[in-house]
Amino acid sequence: MSPVSKRAALGVLTLAGLVLAVAGLWFLAHLGLSGTGSFRATPSTGRIVVLDPSVLNRVDSPVTITAKAKDGGDVWIGRAAPSDARSLVGKAAATSVTGVSVSGWRLETAARGTGTAPTLAGADLWRQQVAGKGTATLAISQTHAPETVVVATRSGKPADLSELTLTWQRQAWTAEAVTALVLGLLLMAGGVAGLARVRGARPERTESDDPTPPERTKPDDPTAPDTRPETTEQTQQPAGTTEPTQQPAATSEEGRR
Repeated sequence: MSPVSKRAALGVLTLAGLVLAVAGLWFLAHLGLSGTGSFRATPSTGRIVVLDPSVLNRVDSPVTITAKAKDGGDVWIGRAAPSDARSLVGKAAATSVTGVSVSGWRLETAARGTGTAPTLAGADLWRQQVAGKGTATLAISQTHAPETVVVATRSGKPADLSELTLTWQRQAWTAEAVTALVLGLLLMAGGVAGLARVRGARPERTESDDPTPPERTKPDDPTAPDTRPETTEQTQQPAGTTEPTQQPAATSEEGRR
């Protein structure tokens, strides 16, 4: 594999690890160590609230419904079989909770109907119902799924809700978030280390990269004249000394005198 291909593959690996680590950290921050996920909405005023089985029974885990009314007003919650709740509510003006949005941890809602709901608390079709001042909470164990939940007042008038919250708890979600975080960090670390090795490695030399070998010089022609400069040894004398002057030898005649 060429160095460019290696860098591209390691870059993709690093990016994938970063995305996985961020997703794991994000889910862990919202779910916590207990694996609790809460989704909220503010229903429109003047409408009862209906929670469909597609939301309540979407996972095989208990779900808790909490309805808060403004200024400590009356609030009532009842659960029943989907067909029974549909026959009682009919075409009353309602806010239907149809799904959840993980990106914003919000409940998805839709408006339907235009009529008025009848008295709700007096019907004998409810499997469970709770009421309160300001706040009412109902827990569903999924034992009798599918089910539908209606939030209003005892008389069937819409409750003036400030917030509606659905909470699921599942420990496996925390384990999955931690796994994604750790795996993402490992992939990112491996990609960064690989990029560092590829960047620090010397490129492989090929035959085309080798420099042109120097031309071999022919041995000197023994018949050619020696043009090298002659080196003469010069005797340096210490400063201040002079060579002795040689006197000419006396002739034989001067010697006789």
